[in-house]
Amino acid sequence: MNTRPRPDHPDEPPDDLPAMLRAGAAGHVPTQAAIELLIRHGHWPDRLHRDGHVTTWPADNHGPAMATIDWRTVAQRLHDHTEHGLAASSSERSVLTVAASLVSSTDVRLGQVLPCLDATNTGLVATAIADACNSGVHVTIHRHFATTHLDALLATMPRVGSASSDPAIHAGPRP
Repeated sequence: MNTRPRPDHPDEPPDDLPAMLRAGAAGHVPTQAAIELLIRHGHWPDRLHRDGHVTTWPADNHGPAMATIDWRTVAQRLHDHTEHGLAASSSERSVLTVAASLVSSTDVRLGQVLPCLDATNTGLVATAIADACNSGVHVTIHRHFATTHLDALLATMPRVGSASSDPAIHAGPRP
């Protein structure tokens, strides 16, 4: 019997899909980083499940319920620009491209991906990259701060080679 859902009646993802994906990624840092990126972004876990790119296993005596993403197929569909490719916004595609690149041999051109991201998604991507390096760094980017206050902040800093009487304002690393 074929248990694959019919395309016009997609199988609804389980409520605990994020926990299942985390369990399936446990022990492989780059996969954990990619899964966390997709979960925090919010769009892709359910979508990939509905599209048939997620395999799930029920909990049993050997462990919790788990799920894994077929990264190879996802990467192929990302590069497929026909009707068989993944329809998504440029920001959504960029997030998925970075996630896939952390786990598979998917090439990512940061010059094409990063301009498609808003401040929130840029922070998510930067955090995922840091997580994949097992750095423990969390990145938050505030676009409003960067565009509104950066000029004012730079105006208070001395120019290179000038002396400052304020020890809190200096050029270069702290002694």
